Amino acid sequence: SKVNSPYDDYSPFVSYDGQLMLFTSKRPAPGGIDQGDDIWMARRSNAGWTSAEYMSGSVNTENDEGAPFVDVSGQVVYFVECDAEDAVGGCDIYKARFVNGQLDQVQNLGKPINSKYWDSQPFVSNDGQYFLFASDRPGGYGGTDLYVSKKLRNGKWGKPRNLGPVINSSGDEKSPFLSPDGTTLYFASDGYGGVGGMDLMIALRNTRSRVWKWNSPVNIGTPINSSADELFFSVSAEEDTIYLASSRKGTLGGLDIFAVFPNPYKDTTRYRWFIVGRVGDSITATPLPGATVRIFNKDSGEEVELATDRMGSYRCRIRPGCRLELTARAKGYAPKTLHVKIPVNMRFREYRRNILLPSLGKAAPGAITEKVNLDSTALFTIHFDFDKADIRSDAARILDQVVTILKENPETEVYLDAHTDDKGTELYNLQLSRKRGAAVVRYLAAHGINRSRCKVTAHGEVMPAMPNETEEAREKNRRVEIRFVPPSSDR
Repeated sequence: SKVNSPYDDYSPFVSYDGQLMLFTSKRPAPGGIDQGDDIWMARRSNAGWTSAEYMSGSVNTENDEGAPFVDVSGQVVYFVECDAEDAVGGCDIYKARFVNGQLDQVQNLGKPINSKYWDSQPFVSNDGQYFLFASDRPGGYGGTDLYVSKKLRNGKWGKPRNLGPVINSSGDEKSPFLSPDGTTLYFASDGYGGVGGMDLMIALRNTRSRVWKWNSPVNIGTPINSSADELFFSVSAEEDTIYLASSRKGTLGGLDIFAVFPNPYKDTTRYRWFIVGRVGDSITATPLPGATVRIFNKDSGEEVELATDRMGSYRCRIRPGCRLELTARAKGYAPKTLHVKIPVNMRFREYRRNILLPSLGKAAPGAITEKVNLDSTALFTIHFDFDKADIRSDAARILDQVVTILKENPETEVYLDAHTDDKGTELYNLQLSRKRGAAVVRYLAAHGINRSRCKVTAHGEVMPAMPNETEEAREKNRRVEIRFVPPSSDR
């Protein structure tokens, strides 16, 4: 094998783009130096994985390093180092960045992730909000337990919480791995009985609960588990291939890295991506049912034409990373074409793009004809400061124009879709979006609009206008979108 050696090789993790595998190995460092555990890497080629290379940079030392995890960006690696000078405990979790192909800028995560005990085997959820790891700190249920930390609104990690007795047993639980959609947890345990020593387990999250609650774990069983030890379950980006470490009979060393293809646990519904949106009037954002949307894939040459539904909505399946040309047409409106580049790393299954068409002069049936000086390329939108629901002065100017439209069209209702960024818990953000929607209703009511004409839908953080990857993007996601629905319109 080009990856395995006569020494222990384990904890494999493949980068999101599938081009790099990082893993732990006890083999000697270059020059025959015995440094214990170090981080090694292999690259993907047309013929498979290349020969293992010693990870260059400042990440490997004379201490033990291992359990690497590569985040979604492919630029940040979390790992474990034991007995370091800046350690909080015996083994601590660190992070490093790829700089010119080397792992440098090493930083101890500090408390509360690290403790004066053993903390290891890090994993960060695809949305960047949850940090899982194994620890033998006091207060657990067995030897080593699994813990989770939620990212706080200030960007730091919150106090770790034990996953509880449903997951953690009186034995050892190690090497957590969370599915891309956050609904399936894989880990290793010797506390549930089963096939061998450490066995791989699978647990499903109770998605009806707003907090992390898990159903009882189930042993994955043979042939993935054996009478020996299996740990460090991970999968490729689209879950086609399982990677794991095993000490089963026939290995080159004590622990070797194995691949399982195809993955019998793959949920193919997780890998269906869509472009969605609404076609509407560029002035009023009134939905245009029956409009045609032509979607041309500039990479594959495929072309789809579909009609919007009664809400003016369209939806089409896509692949991440593709380049699309969207052309919308509706009777009485000038056509409009948008060129869209779908992100490669989509954190959500839907990529939203609304298409607003300029009128040719004759309003659509029931449409509002009042001219409003707003950006015609987007829905009427007002924005909010971080963690606030106060109406800003720029938002007030827009709402004043909304008031004018509603007073001149007394039968028209206004629909308010309230949103937040991804800072904070899902429940907190849902409540914050409700407050933002309520703030708009109060403003309209204070200016003479009957509250019964205002319909609020609070979405929380689940429908971002763009991925929450920068502060600028998060600012645009802190919003309330406004649209008008005349009495003759299908809602």
